[in-house]
Amino acid sequence: MTSDLTAPPPLPVAQRSVLADAANFHPDPAAPDPHPAHRWPRKPKRPETRVARRARLDRAAGEAIARAAETNGDPVALMAAASGAEAKYCDPIIRQHPLFLSALRARFLMPEERQRLEHEARMAAAVAAEPGPVVWVRRTFNNRRSRRAAYRIADVSRLHWSSYSGGKRRRVNRPYLHGYVWCDAMIAGVLGHSCRHGPPPHHIKACITKIDNKTAWPELERVAPPAPDDLASRSRRSRYKPRRRKRAARPGSD
Repeated sequence: MTSDLTAPPPLPVAQRSVLADAANFHPDPAAPDPHPAHRWPRKPKRPETRVARRARLDRAAGEAIARAAETNGDPVALMAAASGAEAKYCDPIIRQHPLFLSALRARFLMPEERQRLEHEARMAAAVAAEPGPVVWVRRTFNNRRSRRAAYRIADVSRLHWSSYSGGKRRRVNRPYLHGYVWCDAMIAGVLGHSCRHGPPPHHIKACITKIDNKTAWPELERVAPPAPDDLASRSRRSRYKPRRRKRAARPGSD
C-alpha cells in the first residue's frame, strides 16, 4: 500500500495537450527535410567580365535607341533605367552604337539637344512678348549662338563701327557695328562677361551682327552712323599681314 504523499502532482491541462500532440505526431515522408543531411556549399557568383558587361550595355543601348525613336524619349535616361548604369557611361555607348547613325537618329533628341531647344523656345517667348524692336548682341562677332543676348533697341547706346572687340579689345577681320549695353539689362540670353573686375552692373561693349538682326537691321542702319566705304573690300588677308621673322646673325659674320 502506497502513501498519497509520494504521488506526483497532476499536470496542467495545457502541458497535457502538448504531450498528447507530441505522442500522436507522425512525420510525412513526402515532405522535404528542412535540414538535409548533406548540404552542398553555395558557389560564389562569378564577377561580370569586361566583355560581358560591354555586350550587355550594347544590347541595352540598342533597345534604348529603338524605344526612344518610338516614344520620342531620352535614350540616355532609358538606358540608365534599364541597365542600372550611370548616365555618364550610357551616353558614349549610345553614340557609338550603329543604330545611333541610322535612320532612327532623326526621330529622337539627345539631352543637350533637348535642353538647347527648350532654351531657345524660352528666349523666343521672351522676345515675342516685347512690344518694340529687339537687338541681338554678342561679345565678339564669332561667339557661339548660345553666348548672345537680346536687348531693347533703346537700351543700346553709342552705336559705332569698330575693328576691335569688347573686353580684351582683340582686333577682328573687319569693322562691325558695336554698341554699349548694361550687363544685367538683357531680355533673354547671356553674354560673355564675368563681372569679375568690379561690382555689377557694367556698361560693356557688344557686337551687333547682321545675321542675328535681319528683321531689325533697317532700323539699326537708320540710327547708326554710316558704315565705312571700304567695308566690303576689306578681308582678313589684307588686314592681317604675316610678320617677317628676323634671321639670327650667323656666328663670325660682321
